[in-house]
Amino acid sequence: MTEAKIIAFSQGDELAVQRLVQDPSVAINRLVLPSGQTVQPHVTETRAYMIVTDGTLTLALDKQPEQCYEAGKIVAIEANTLLAISNKGPSTMRLFVIKPKLEPDSDGCR
Repeated sequence: MTEAKIIAFSQGDELAVQRLVQDPSVAINRLVLPSGQTVQPHVTETRAYMIVTDGTLTLALDKQPEQCYEAGKIVAIEANTLLAISNKGPSTMRLFVIKPKLEPDSDGCR
């Protein structure tokens, strides 16, 4: 009998970066960012979808002006984009990051 794999993720208010799922087709990460905290700017090597579940995400892409995204929003980001992530809101911000991975072509190349 096949059993479901259960993966727990942080629901607290402390800073957390969790790599929840890393498999050939998708990566799923969790970020918990307390008010006033930031993440070191970095480039996302693949397309990413940020699903904001709590609080407000403050995000600047490729050094453009910051934009704010409240809970209930999905932010789609192209590959090779510089991300500056912060939480300038009054409460803890929580989000999931979904990164689809490229499937090889039929000849084994990407």
